[in-house]
Amino acid sequence: MVKRLFSVYRSRDARVNSLQERVNGCFQRSMNGTPLDLDSVEMNAFISYMTWLSQDIPIGVLPEGRGFVKVDNALTPDPVKGKEIFAKTCSTCHGKNGEGQYNDDGTYSRYTLKMS
Repeated sequence: MVKRLFSVYRSRDARVNSLQERVNGCFQRSMNGTPLDLDSVEMNAFISYMTWLSQDIPIGVLPEGRGFVKVDNALTPDPVKGKEIFAKTCSTCHGKNGEGQYNDDGTYSRYTLKMS
């Protein structure tokens, strides 16, 4: 995500979102977390970092890797191979069954694949 691409219309929200709102959307949906105050020190740190990351990206140019990739529909899904890949490359963070990681007190830590 590049700071220079925001504010932008998002069909998911059916309105124009600021970068701060997009960050909070990631916190809430992707990370199952709590949104930050839009003018908090933490939010400003995120925006400052994204601004720094974006400094060499020309305005109006989409960076490589942004958005959805085109799926090759000619590929045949292979659940056995998928399970093998998940176990080898994903389960360390996401857990054996996508349950994520939890703190000792049972609170959510990170990386769950649970859909809310």
